[in-house]
Amino acid sequence: MTLLIILEALYDKDDASLVEMINNSVPVKTYSFKNKLFVIHSGFRFTINTGKAFDLLIDLSDLNDPQLILSPVSELTSFPLILGLVVFKKNKYIDAFSKVMIAGISEDNVKIYPIESKVEDIEIMNLNHSEFYIFRAEDNSIIRRFPLSRLYNKSLLLRDGKFYEY
Repeated sequence: MTLLIILEALYDKDDASLVEMINNSVPVKTYSFKNKLFVIHSGFRFTINTGKAFDLLIDLSDLNDPQLILSPVSELTSFPLILGLVVFKKNKYIDAFSKVMIAGISEDNVKIYPIESKVEDIEIMNLNHSEFYIFRAEDNSIIRRFPLSRLYNKSLLLRDGKFYEY
């Protein structure tokens, strides 16, 4: 699975593909943390029927095989909802974010465009970029643009460890 496929499922309007992608994520509590962990926020958040919110994070440690991580939103792990925000494990699980963001990545996963902002600007989403880009490495032409966040407005049902449309 590529980053483009993940983002299309999260940001396009097909609810069935979205729910399938969420069900392919690994809960943060059971995720195998590697020594070289490179995780970005997907900018995507959803709630379940009980009102509990979840974020989807993307492990880009292996750019050819990105992994989705399901992380419950809490006071300790409430991140700004920004696609490309670099998050990391400071104490337990993934619980901190960096002032470095990824503004885009090439379709062949060769080039990544990092940008740096002040933490205060990230917290209030006062950013110099308004979209996340997937581009061609050869000529930097844009293949696909994604908004920096999506708050899914429908609740999902969580039953037996799987999410369903509610």
